[in-house]
Amino acid sequence: PPTAPSRAAVVARLRAAGCVFAEGEAALLVAAARTPDELAAMVERRAGGHPLEHVLGWAGVGGLRLARDPGGFVPRRPPPQPPGRGRRPRGRAPHPRSASAPFTRFPRSA
Repeated sequence: PPTAPSRAAVVARLRAAGCVFAEGEAALLVAAARTPDELAAMVERRAGGHPLEHVLGWAGVGGLRLARDPGGFVPRRPPPQPPGRGRRPRGRAPHPRSASAPFTRFPRSA
């Protein structure tokens, strides 16, 4: 029977392919694969540029694992904001209708 690639080998293959989060992706792939052959195929698909969610068959959204069909759109998460930093660039005033602007009541028209 074929032996599964070691986690270190999976990380090395993903890193060589340019995967930024190789350790985390390797852990997910190793956990998802049912056989050594399936793991090898999954690693090659990911290293070949397929989105991780397509390879796994699910997408993590809000702490949930949502099953997805092949070819389905998977939105990317926005990068996290650094702690203590707001989303508005320094020196720019908030938009007049933003949540940080004071609320103004306008009279109802008849």
